[in-house]
Amino acid sequence: MDDIETVLSSFKNEIAKVNNITELELVEVSFLGRNGKINGLLKKMKDVPVEQRKTIGTQINALKSNLTSLLVQKKQE
Repeated sequence: MDDIETVLSSFKNEIAKVNNITELELVEVSFLGRNGKINGLLKKMKDVPVEQRKTIGTQINALKSNLTSLLVQKKQE
């Protein structure tokens, strides 16, 4: 699913531009929030063939973990 790579690269670009904690929180909400991009990917799961759902779901969860760890690293800077 190309959307996963697109979200990851978009996140990395956005987080690189962040200069303060407020901007970082806005990036966090836009990707991990209720109406964020990760949730959008999860909503698209209904369109994925049944035999691919487990794999795609695992990839989305790994992406979410990756984004969360990148946010934690950025907060510590």
